[in-house]
Amino acid sequence: MSVEIARYQFHAWSRRGISANIIEHDDLGSGAAAVKERAEIPISVTLNTTAVPKNFSLIGPGDIIGIKDEMIVRTEPLNWITNFEPNYLAFIEFYDEDFAWRYTPASPSGNRLRPWLFLLVVKETEFERTKRKLPLPSVNINSKEAFPSFKDTWLWAHVHSDADIPDSELSDYEEFLLSLNKTVNSDPDQLFCRLMSPRKLEANTKYFAFLVPAFETGRLAGLELPTANVVAQLPSWDDNGAKGEMPVYYEWFFQTGTNADFESLVKLLEPRAMDPRVGIRDMDASRPGFVRADDNTKEIPGTQPPILGLEGALKSPTTVSTVFPNPPASEFQAELQKIVNLPAIQAADLTQDPVVSVPLYGGKHAKKSATDVVLLDVSKKTWVNELNRDPRTRVPAGFGTAVIQKNQETYMQKAWLQVERIIEANREIKASQFFMYVSFKYTQQTFSKLPDNVLVALTKPVHSRVMGSPTTIYQQINDSILPTTVFSGAFRRLVRPNGKLVKRLEANGPLVYNDLVTKINDGTLTAAPPKKLPAGLPNTKDFSGKIFPYQLSHLMLWLLKNSLLAVIILVVLLLLLMFITGAYAVFAVLIVAAVAAYIALSRFLKSRRDDEAAAEALDDPFKAADELKDIPAKPDFTLVLSDETVTPAPTPTTPGADSVEAQNFRVAMKDFLDRMVLQAPDPVRASVDLGNANTKLRDAINPYRAYPQRLNRLVKFPSYIQLDVPEKIFPAMAYPDFEDPMYKGLTDISNELLLPNLKLIPENTISLLKTNQPFIESYMVGLNHEMGRELLWREYPTDERPSSFRQFWDVKGVIRPKTGKSEAELTEEYKDIKPIHTWPVSSTLGRHNNRDAEGDAEQLVLVIRGELLKRYPNTLIFAQKAIAGATPDDDPVIDLDLSDTEFETQLKFPLYKAEIAPDIKFFGFDLTIEQARGTELTPGFTDHLGWFFILQEIPGMPRFGMDISFNQGSDGLSWDDLAWTNFDPGMKFITAGTKPTIPLPAPEYNKWGTDAANMAFILFQKPSMVAVHAKEMLEKVDA
Repeated sequence: MSVEIARYQFHAWSRRGISANIIEHDDLGSGAAAVKERAEIPISVTLNTTAVPKNFSLIGPGDIIGIKDEMIVRTEPLNWITNFEPNYLAFIEFYDEDFAWRYTPASPSGNRLRPWLFLLVVKETEFERTKRKLPLPSVNINSKEAFPSFKDTWLWAHVHSDADIPDSELSDYEEFLLSLNKTVNSDPDQLFCRLMSPRKLEANTKYFAFLVPAFETGRLAGLELPTANVVAQLPSWDDNGAKGEMPVYYEWFFQTGTNADFESLVKLLEPRAMDPRVGIRDMDASRPGFVRADDNTKEIPGTQPPILGLEGALKSPTTVSTVFPNPPASEFQAELQKIVNLPAIQAADLTQDPVVSVPLYGGKHAKKSATDVVLLDVSKKTWVNELNRDPRTRVPAGFGTAVIQKNQETYMQKAWLQVERIIEANREIKASQFFMYVSFKYTQQTFSKLPDNVLVALTKPVHSRVMGSPTTIYQQINDSILPTTVFSGAFRRLVRPNGKLVKRLEANGPLVYNDLVTKINDGTLTAAPPKKLPAGLPNTKDFSGKIFPYQLSHLMLWLLKNSLLAVIILVVLLLLLMFITGAYAVFAVLIVAAVAAYIALSRFLKSRRDDEAAAEALDDPFKAADELKDIPAKPDFTLVLSDETVTPAPTPTTPGADSVEAQNFRVAMKDFLDRMVLQAPDPVRASVDLGNANTKLRDAINPYRAYPQRLNRLVKFPSYIQLDVPEKIFPAMAYPDFEDPMYKGLTDISNELLLPNLKLIPENTISLLKTNQPFIESYMVGLNHEMGRELLWREYPTDERPSSFRQFWDVKGVIRPKTGKSEAELTEEYKDIKPIHTWPVSSTLGRHNNRDAEGDAEQLVLVIRGELLKRYPNTLIFAQKAIAGATPDDDPVIDLDLSDTEFETQLKFPLYKAEIAPDIKFFGFDLTIEQARGTELTPGFTDHLGWFFILQEIPGMPRFGMDISFNQGSDGLSWDDLAWTNFDPGMKFITAGTKPTIPLPAPEYNKWGTDAANMAFILFQKPSMVAVHAKEMLEKVDA
């Protein structure tokens, strides 16, 4: 028998190998079995054509004295768990799917087969340990109530399969076994067996789980007692309990918690509309306590109204903010402006003593430049003025100040750890500032007074590193008429003003180095005359002239080479003229004369063509060298002097090869041609622009440019930031970046600072709140304002404009979409506020939400108060878009079968979270109250169906048990609704014969106690989920 749940399948038992042929069937504890000690299988052996039957014994429980821990893959609960849900069952799982029945001394009885092991779960008061250690440790069970019925053990072991086995293969149980074997062969990790304990657990109780032998032979073997003549199928306990010591193969400890599981706790949650008082509380501002700026004997007047509503970071959707000031003309704000601005006014008047007054929060961040003076102006609607003129926003900023003052040592320690490299850089920057100033003074006294050409000479070592546009100074001088040696130290020493050479040359006029370089550069003076080729040296032109002495024009040379083509063209032209003019006789004579001239000329050219080709080859040494290689061997080659009358005979060599004279001529000719190869002519060199070189060099060695360039290499900017070379050097300014969720700073002082009137949220509530962005921004400004003051006091390299704190909510562990962005980019996206110094001065408070495109949208926050998340902190929480029901009259529902695209668009996971101990959790979503309710369209959707908020138990490993109390589901009655209250309250163990009082149809109801697969299906606990529409938590908002 097998039962399928989703992708899980449960099978009543599994066996492989020879044990499938055991003769005796399982008597299921009835006592009908008779085989002693071990199970037997029939074997037939043929001897001399005679079949001899024989029964062979198999290894059984009596042969096992231990199991390897590696065989065990999981226990439920884990060892030393102290809050296990008492409505679940304990169990143990084994890697091999047939392990629980491998040594059972019987064959199946239908779909039932007892395992050779049993999971015994007992209270710590129901057993005593013995001193036995070998071959197995043992315990004495002192209560028979610790044992279930020994006749039901077949019900508590089953095979679990994660593989997809076709239903067609399950029509017959033997076919199932074959398919089971196929599954094992494909992926053994998809199959395992499970042994469960049928004991009903009690709340807040300590238990020990013992894996013990289920048969008496196994119990005796574990105690080193004889097993002979013991019936193989005899159970290891009876109706009176244990038969003695019970050996233990494996054990673990656990303790149950309160009688509550996920399903029961989630059912306790009740959707409620939030009380409008949640998120706001009264603040008495009738006597602020500040003295007047112009009269320190009088206090400034109180606010109008005198009682203001101080809000928190979260508030109810129905919270009504106090109108302030009311009336608009407020004497309080006018006097507040005076005392806030008093320190800046006093500082501007050098005759006045400085004063300490109430702070201008964010004043440093609002500066456009270092020389700006930001003053409070209550008449202008800017974020700085809004924050500082209203007590409802000044107070949150004060909370931020208090948090920093309380934790200043901790934050400064973290800050110094972040700035170590900047401090090292600043040491070098300050040293560079000193050397830059000293170098500048030195260059003013030396280099700035040098003549231009002398400066170029002295800076020769850096010529190759200074661009003269477009190449370096070194390259420009090297390519010019100016020799590089004129800038060498040796040359400058040679022409020094008081040198011997200069004194001798000054007879023809004064010799100044600067003038000397200028004249060489403009060509009026050279270092040496140009080289001339001596007359009379042989050259290729002379040789080619001797061979072919005729001086012909290019046209004549072409005619000589293409005489046939020339004659053809001439004849064609004559024929055309003949037909045009009609003078046939005349042109006929001319044509004949042209042909005769061609014949005579051809005879003459034939004798001169070789001479012309040889002369042409000698004019081009490259061509001559190539043709020399192609000349065939000349065995009769010899050399004849011009005045000899008798030709000498050639010196013979190998027959058919060059003569000795030919060989020598080839070598000599090759050497000659190599020498005659023309070198590329020297380029025409121009003068170098010494004025440009001088300007570039003076700029390059300017300390106020050179030192910043050097320091620029210490600072690395991203590739997308393009910066010019700095022209000034200042110490590096930085501020630390803290990723701490700063809402915790408020709750550390008081939970009421985060959410006033927190006590008005009832127990077991699920509801909706909304963020209060002006409060959050005011608080974050206060944090950074005070941190800037502290950094300055501690001599931290900063400018008092830090945005060290930008994370208000906790974003650790939130599910982030797969966007392909880097971790740094995602971290920046999840910051709560933009850097404060980037806030536009004219913007208003509450419009700087870093997660919103326009920075001003308030966000919906789901609040849950109860034991659920305290007990199950990993609960999966998300929002899902509602869809229309089956009919127009039906309420919206959720789609339980989403495609990948729908999953990306219809689900929203929390952007951030927060908590207030011990039982309140907050989850922020990228939704507004109106979008969640459906009164406002959600971007990307065209309906007004709103959103559901879903709490789902984390799907994980299978668990088995029953609900705590019976509560029929909305989808109709099923085994999922089975609860412990469907049985007698005094029941100790689940049994096959005791059926629950649940009104299921007969075919389904009769599955109870039929086999292990059906029992696993009945007791399997599916992950629970609850979906609450936003309207259910906002029903009173419309009122």
